[in-house]
Amino acid sequence: MNFKNTILIIFSAILTFSALYAPQPLLPILSKEFNLSASTSGLIITFTLIPLSFSPFLYGIILETVSARKIILMALLLLGLSEIMLGFAVSFYQILGIRLFQGVLIPAILTSLMTYVSKLSNAENIQRVMSIYIASTIVGGFAGRAISGLISYVFNWRISFLFLGVCLIILVFFVKSLEKDVTLSVTRPKFSDILVVLEDKKFLVVFISIFLSFFCFAGLLNYLPDHLSKLSSKSNELKTGLAYSGYLMGVVVSLLSVKVIALLGYRKSLILGSTVYIMALLLFQMDNLLWIYINMFIFCGGMFMLHSVGSGFVNKNADKNKGIVNGMYVSFYYFGGIIGSYLPGLIYEKYGWSSFLILLSSMAGVILLLNLFAHKKLI
Repeated sequence: MNFKNTILIIFSAILTFSALYAPQPLLPILSKEFNLSASTSGLIITFTLIPLSFSPFLYGIILETVSARKIILMALLLLGLSEIMLGFAVSFYQILGIRLFQGVLIPAILTSLMTYVSKLSNAENIQRVMSIYIASTIVGGFAGRAISGLISYVFNWRISFLFLGVCLIILVFFVKSLEKDVTLSVTRPKFSDILVVLEDKKFLVVFISIFLSFFCFAGLLNYLPDHLSKLSSKSNELKTGLAYSGYLMGVVVSLLSVKVIALLGYRKSLILGSTVYIMALLLFQMDNLLWIYINMFIFCGGMFMLHSVGSGFVNKNADKNKGIVNGMYVSFYYFGGIIGSYLPGLIYEKYGWSSFLILLSSMAGVILLLNLFAHKKLI
């Protein structure tokens, strides 16, 4: 894949993930604006994750013969317009409806981008290009949070959505120059094939692990802004957005995960990741702003170790039904995010931050136990 196409794919991934996570540091502001509880405002993230939990199968059916380039163009345009609509939303329910619509668009873009990358890359550089793509999604997750926090702090929350919408629409004009028109080729899942995959214990262990991983990740990141606002009267959208700086640790971990796997193997790498994850969750009990900022790097390092190793494992071991195995992995991942972005908030509201962290740490402990006691031949 040539340099121009690579740059366009990178920016498309960055802006798409920015749109997915841009509202997160703004949740306390939106809670005040629309008089919402922390768990209710968390639905702004939850609603966008819902389509992501089943879309790998849905798009395998709908988009099998559709041009990837056309999907990218149309979905990016609609995503940009929907961001502008968010900037003018006058009710919480309007925001939820728009965010649900975005949840349908985002997987269409990501599926098409990954297909485009795989089709235009040869066997020699596919791993390098995919690593760059994954790193771009991580950068997008941080940029969306940090930039929306900055713009909201300087101007207001509506401007942050309008800015992102304009950027997405401008990007569409550049994406038109993508050189080749690629057709998607995604496996159409059958229910019997799904059962076969779920009966394979080595995959099931990873699926449950990644479900619980993103459950904890979405929960912590969704309610951290509210905790920071209560921890310090000086907290604002800018400081909250910068608290997500640790997210960039994912870029480093993703690029180093291949070496870690080569050194420790998949099972021990998952044990390492889950141990770091639990430690970081417990350390969030320390009510110190500087420490929270530092600990975010540890927390994100553990999460992305689990994610990088888990996704690598399923791709390496899926001799058949590869598309279905990947689809199941993504579905378990985002379904964990759906549950984690809302339910822990009920504990947080009723029992406080410490009880909230105990819940998340317990879920991370299950990940560790799964991988400690999983038979060595499985992973």
